[in-house]
Amino acid sequence: MSVELFPEGCPVCEKSTSTQHHCEMDGHNYIQCKSCELIYQSGSSDIDTMTACCTGGPIKRLRRQLINRFRRIEDQRDFDLRMSRARKIVDFATSYATQPGVYLDVGCNKGFNLYAAEEKGWDVYGNELIEEILLPIKNSKPYLREKIKVGSFVDLAETYSDNFFDLITCIDVIGHLTRPQYAMEQMIRILKPGGVVVYQTCDATPDKMALFAKWNALKPNEHLLLYNQENFKIQALNAGFAKIEFAPEPFEVCDGILRPLAGKRLNSSLDKGRTCVVR
Repeated sequence: MSVELFPEGCPVCEKSTSTQHHCEMDGHNYIQCKSCELIYQSGSSDIDTMTACCTGGPIKRLRRQLINRFRRIEDQRDFDLRMSRARKIVDFATSYATQPGVYLDVGCNKGFNLYAAEEKGWDVYGNELIEEILLPIKNSKPYLREKIKVGSFVDLAETYSDNFFDLITCIDVIGHLTRPQYAMEQMIRILKPGGVVVYQTCDATPDKMALFAKWNALKPNEHLLLYNQENFKIQALNAGFAKIEFAPEPFEVCDGILRPLAGKRLNSSLDKGRTCVVR
């Protein structure tokens, strides 16, 4: 079964259809909006192929199911390395909070960010598309079984209550979504007044694109949207975030990365607003 990607036009600047060809990669086309300069994949794509880009395909999934059935997260061979990265992300994100509260990791992968946030006293929740990679953290922390939901955030968003989370991280996820503005709008809805969302996504600024041979962000069926700072800011403001900041450095050097932070308005009209940080 195939799906048409962004049939109504640019998902950032109100569905503009004024575009130009950017490049072809592995038989798939990327186009660029002439208005906001967002680069995004166009045309139709097979749903199973898109899913396999995230899951690795049925054989890899079966192998993970068998291996992870009894494994604990601490048994991961790269546990220390993964935890080092997770603590870096969580330390940065929680620096925008005055005290531990309720935390959601959108696209939580194997759960290392949840593990790191819990170390700092946060009440943690997550969602992840690939069910079997969650088995080790659920084996280590059985009480998280009901707090980590399986599926795309776009499909699960309405199951979360309004004004529930103090902090949300969305690391390397927003550029994979076919409905990015809806996802941002839902994050605002479930975020408490004064709360913060930390994003990380591929960076399509001219200096990164000039290094085309080394710019690994062009991954058809996986990286559907390639933002720069300006069009990410437009998307976040259109979604309703009150303030957007861009951190100077990514959490890691990979694919060329933006690190934004976005925030939701406080209840008082005198408050300056919730913030969105892009890393």
